[in-house]
Amino acid sequence: MSFNLVLNNAVRLHEQGRLDEAEAMYRQLLEISPEQTDVLYLLGTLALQKKSFDSAVELLYKAVRLAPDVVAYEFTLAQALQDSGHPKEALEHYKSVLEKDDSLPETYHNIGIIYRFEGDTEEAKKQFRKAIELRADFSSAYVNLALIERDAGNSDRALELLDQAVQADSQNAEAYAQIAVTHRLSERYDQALRYYEKALDLNESNPIYWNGKGITFERLGRPDDAFHAYCRAIELDPGFSDAYNNRANVYAGMGKHWEAEDDYKKAVRLDPKFTS
Repeated sequence: MSFNLVLNNAVRLHEQGRLDEAEAMYRQLLEISPEQTDVLYLLGTLALQKKSFDSAVELLYKAVRLAPDVVAYEFTLAQALQDSGHPKEALEHYKSVLEKDDSLPETYHNIGIIYRFEGDTEEAKKQFRKAIELRADFSSAYVNLALIERDAGNSDRALELLDQAVQADSQNAEAYAQIAVTHRLSERYDQALRYYEKALDLNESNPIYWNGKGITFERLGRPDDAFHAYCRAIELDPGFSDAYNNRANVYAGMGKHWEAEDDYKKAVRLDPKFTS
């Protein structure tokens, strides 16, 4: 079987989500041609999908070294570095991407995320606005601008931006979820619940949304519904410390002290912040 035929088959498996089979084929091709940059890149993106960050970074660094002018390789390397907790290195590579091609809104968006988490909100806002300037329907950029406004106490402005996010992409579950959070923080619990339900209609398997819905149910005086929401969050993510802590509070309110103690212990084991 020819190299290109095997590569095409591997890409097809990759696109179908059959990641282990695709990975085996990519690695077979690398044994034949260890410096084939397309295969290094594809295998790196697959490793990134599987959250095998060290492997992704190693493969993508090699692809960039062999083909430094290919923007997609370096952009994905920057993503891998960002996702693996190396923001400064990621920023260097995003800036290198901009030197080669300054027309990609995703580059500005991802740079904005780094600046936001580093606390440079003005620079973050500048980057998100640039992303929107290049792509007016960049829903996630509106969401991130809204989070900056909400963190600054400007909930009304945050809601305006989140509404723009929804107008840009009515299928953006995160936009609805952040509208829900904003209403919840402002103690508008009925509105919060409505938007959590919209978010979950679009992404039923997100444990963070279920946990937020559970908190909202508690605020509405509906502990049974809150309990089931926390259970669903834990089912989806057995390592979700916040959901265990929240469910423990519900157990305690029900008088089920042994169950509450068990969940509190799980929360502490997963995240020491719950020791206090």
